[in-house]
Amino acid sequence: MKDLKIRYNNENEEIKKCEYDTIMDFIDEMESDSIDIPMRDYNVVEATFFEKRKESFVTMEELLEQCKQIVK
Repeated sequence: MKDLKIRYNNENEEIKKCEYDTIMDFIDEMESDSIDIPMRDYNVVEATFFEKRKESFVTMEELLEQCKQIVK
């Protein structure tokens, strides 16, 4: 079971998908020095939390802030 599944449009408007075992894995990746910098600017983000709750976000940064609130 994945805690977070993300679907987003990249800079070429291609639809990409990624999954994270835990929400903290996503937060750690986004805050790491090795992050693909354009990823923070990706838009039309759809996230599924705990394989149940689906939410839409305008940017990846907005999703990151929501994830930080969840783990607080």
